[in-house]
Amino acid sequence: MEEEVQMSFNSLSWLFNKLCNKVIDLSSIDVLKVEVAKTMSTLEKVFPLACFDVMTHLIVHLVEELDLCGPIHTQ
Repeated sequence: MEEEVQMSFNSLSWLFNKLCNKVIDLSSIDVLKVEVAKTMSTLEKVFPLACFDVMTHLIVHLVEELDLCGPIHTQ
């Protein structure tokens, strides 16, 4: 696998790990917003735009919702 693709998937995995934590550091939300933008732009460079739909764009909004509402856990 190309290094750029591998780094993009690693970054995406890191983002989901941070989004799914039970405890969120509020100071790291700004870093998450920057990282999700960089990761999505890198993925758009590597893969054709036909691979992207509404669900891939949802990642950007998940970080914004985390900033507005905080972590949400279901029982």
